[in-house]
Amino acid sequence: MLYLDGKKIIDNDGVHPNTAKEASIDLKPGMHPIRVNWFEKGGEETLALDWAGPGVKSGGIDKAIMMTADGLPVPVATETEAVDPEKFVFDPSLVERGSELFSSLGCAGCHLKTEQGKPIQSALNAPMLADCSAGKGCLSEDGSTAVPNYDLTSIQQAAVQAALQSAVVAPKGDIKAADRKSILSHSMAALNCYACHQRDGKGGPESDRNPLFVSTIPEMGDEGRLPPPLDGAGDKLREDWLVRVIGNGDKSRPYMKTYMPNFGNENAKKLAGHFSKMDSITSADLADSGETETRKAAFGRQMVGSKGLACVSCHTYGKFKSTGIQAIALDTMTQRIREDWFHRYLPDPQKYRPGTRMPTGYPEGKSTVSNVYGGDQGRQLAAMWSFLEKGANGGVPEGIVNGMIELKADQKPVIYRNFIDGVTPRGIAVGYPERANLCWDANRMALAVVWQDRFIDASKHWEGRGQGNQTPLGGNVTKFETVAPVAVLQDLDTAWPDGAPKERGYKFLGYRLDKLGRPTFRYRFADAEVEDTPLPVAGEFSGTFKRNIKVTPTGQQPDSGVYFRAGSGNIEPLEDGWFLLNDAHRIRVTTSGNKPLVRQVGGSSEILVPVNGATMITQEIVW
Repeated sequence: MLYLDGKKIIDNDGVHPNTAKEASIDLKPGMHPIRVNWFEKGGEETLALDWAGPGVKSGGIDKAIMMTADGLPVPVATETEAVDPEKFVFDPSLVERGSELFSSLGCAGCHLKTEQGKPIQSALNAPMLADCSAGKGCLSEDGSTAVPNYDLTSIQQAAVQAALQSAVVAPKGDIKAADRKSILSHSMAALNCYACHQRDGKGGPESDRNPLFVSTIPEMGDEGRLPPPLDGAGDKLREDWLVRVIGNGDKSRPYMKTYMPNFGNENAKKLAGHFSKMDSITSADLADSGETETRKAAFGRQMVGSKGLACVSCHTYGKFKSTGIQAIALDTMTQRIREDWFHRYLPDPQKYRPGTRMPTGYPEGKSTVSNVYGGDQGRQLAAMWSFLEKGANGGVPEGIVNGMIELKADQKPVIYRNFIDGVTPRGIAVGYPERANLCWDANRMALAVVWQDRFIDASKHWEGRGQGNQTPLGGNVTKFETVAPVAVLQDLDTAWPDGAPKERGYKFLGYRLDKLGRPTFRYRFADAEVEDTPLPVAGEFSGTFKRNIKVTPTGQQPDSGVYFRAGSGNIEPLEDGWFLLNDAHRIRVTTSGNKPLVRQVGGSSEILVPVNGATMITQEIVW
């Protein structure tokens, strides 16, 4: 509710979303007491008070408000009282002269002021630093009316003159290392980076301001409250990340209550380039092990989890908090740091940041995790990097349990029927003890998604209202089929039907469980009955699938036109009957009947198995 001069002008009371109301009133020149009564119960938490009038554009009223020490209105002179000579009184006749002075005195060189929509241009142009003369302008002893008075001490004037004589300007062409260091130091001083950061022993918070840097996690000590030193910043951080942070600011350390300011894209590109060229080192062994990125990522997820180096004990991962201090996030790490630095830092964190709480997982050069790659440091680090590169798509590492209701298939399979991301509302998710998981779509009659390691977090659906889709908890999440893999084709030139199977007469018959609790999914259509049994195959840390498809045609003709589609997209033949499918996973198909064939249709490839009579098809899926 808005009160002006003690009178209620606007009543916008009650519980409601953000709603604007307005009213008009005639006001006499002078001061008017204003009061806003408001409360917030929950929701948008928005409050704004705008005003407009003759000569006043619509906008916030905050600049027109004056407060007194006691909260009382400023007294306004009446016609019989003397007018305060110090009080500003608007005089329209001075506007044109004020505009001229704004230009001629150089105010427009720093401040933006527009007239009729166009900015006022400064009549003064500052000379280049190399052309400045000592003892003139702001460095003159008696000052100058043409430049601002900075009230410099004699020591400050001498320092500025010394800097002018050294002509710290960016040289043309290739920049020598000494020149680049000087330019970077000058730029950091000009942007006041040294007020928060240290580099080369210079800068950092001064003693009187140091206590003002605080953290929400005091256990982290200075690492959690002071901005990081910039020694080796261009070696540690990617250049594109430096540009982003310097140009737009960032909050990648949410526990630190000091915000990084924005310095604009132009400054960011220059500084980031200097940091990178001065600091970056390429010395780590990043040799390719020859393994697929998927396999490396699986081992990497094991390394960062509680059964590996236990990185999740301190670092957050996406929306999940760590079990200990909430250090900088793991899932966005590869967006920030360079891979070469990562390989050098993890074995010896103290070398790069003395006093850090970050431990080494490789004391005396030996890994503390011996069951991954036999303790090979280089391969373990490469695997961790592969996993971290996947970000939020890599799956949640072992050991993160905060806020979860994790379903674990420890002894027998776990079936979870609810809304799963990337599947229709009739998804049936199954987690197996072999750490291979799937979601079978009962609307599409298809093996829709497969993933490895951890199964599912049921908290979204088992707490509160249970709305929204749940994403798989593990890693290597792969979309497999989008439509039923068994259909009738008129001939081999006919495109695979991609419409909803139910509209084509398919009917889901439910599923049955074997003695170990593993489901067989059943469906039928006019030409065949199908039983789909995915069986997990145990691996070193996670499993794969061997899928048995039993197809029984219902017609009497030997050539029924029924086919099983084992894969579609980009198909590359491998040895021993294997195929690489869409550069994501490998499949191999064996049958009790006709051999598989590969056809080209619609600009892509398909692996088909003709079905003549009751046929058992085994499809191995490795990803």
